[in-house]
Amino acid sequence: MSPNIKAFLIYFVCFIVLYLVSKFLLGFIVEEQNLWSHYLPIIIAAILSPRPRVKKTANGKEYGYKSIFSKKRYILK
Repeated sequence: MSPNIKAFLIYFVCFIVLYLVSKFLLGFIVEEQNLWSHYLPIIIAAILSPRPRVKKTANGKEYGYKSIFSKKRYILK
């Protein structure tokens, strides 16, 4: 599997997990189903999920991801 596919697969899985967890937790806080109960988990998941990053080097492109919780860039091989 190429590093490009790995980076976007990690992003997608993290986004879905964070969306489902925030949707579940928000269900305890908000009793009624309204517009915010659908959009707020999407916003939370988009902010907290790691972002795929591409860095051009002399050897080609390095694929990785970066989280808002860490300044370190995780490189996929």
